[in-house]
Amino acid sequence: MNNLRFSYSTLGLLLFFVVIGNCLSATQPHREFPSNVHFVENKKQWENFIKYQAEFRGGKLFLEENKFTYVFYNPEDFASLHPHEGKQIDNVRLHAIKINPVNANPHPVIASYDTASFYNNYFIGKDTSKWASNVSSYSSVVYSNLYPNIDMKFYSSLSDIKYDFILKPGSNLKDIQLAYEGVDKLYLKNGSLIIHLSVGDIIEEKPYAYQIINDEKKEVSCKFILENNKVSFRFPRGYDES
Repeated sequence: MNNLRFSYSTLGLLLFFVVIGNCLSATQPHREFPSNVHFVENKKQWENFIKYQAEFRGGKLFLEENKFTYVFYNPEDFASLHPHEGKQIDNVRLHAIKINPVNANPHPVIASYDTASFYNNYFIGKDTSKWASNVSSYSSVVYSNLYPNIDMKFYSSLSDIKYDFILKPGSNLKDIQLAYEGVDKLYLKNGSLIIHLSVGDIIEEKPYAYQIINDEKKEVSCKFILENNKVSFRFPRGYDES
C-alpha cells in the first residue's frame, strides 16, 4: 500500500520571523525557546475540552477533540514584559483563531507518542481539583481517522509546530476541509496562505506532498484551495491512489 503524506509548517514559526523580525531590534532581550515543541497532556489543569497544549515561538496551540485553537502574542508586547530602555507594559495583546475540520469524525482516536524524559506539575490557585502532578509531554499527537482513512499528525521541527495529513488507500482528498474562524482576512499569494490577524500577518507556505513508492520518495504536486475561509487541497497531476 502506498500511503500519501503531505505536510506544511503551522503558523507560529513564520509569525515569529515575519512579525518579530520587523518589530524588534537586535538589542532587545531574547527569550529562549525549547529546541523542540512538546505536547503536554491535560490532567485537569486546564478546561476539559483541551486534550494537549503546546507552546511555540509566538504563541500556543490547544488540541481539542476535533478542532484546534491557536493563540498568538503581539511580539512587541511580549518583548516589553521584560524591562528594557525604560519600557514595560502590563498587558499583552493576543489573537486567537480556531481551525475546524469540516464534517470530520467528531470522536477520532487521539494518541500521543515519544514521552519526554521530564514531567510537569501544576499547583496554581486554591482549587485543588485543578492541581495536577506528573503531567507528561510528548513529541507527537496523532488523530486517527479524522476523516475516513485519513490521519492527522502534529509534531515539531525545532521550535516550529508542523502537521501532516496521511492519506491511506481508499481515502478521498476532497474530504479534507479546514474552516478558519476568527481571522481578520484570509487569502492566497504565490501559492502560500496568508492569514491576517490583529497581531500581524501569518504565512503558511504552500503544502508539500509525497509518496513512498518502491522505497523511493516521490513528490506529488499539491496546492491550497481557498473558498469562504475554508481551506482544502488539490493534486493537479493526481497521485497513485493504490
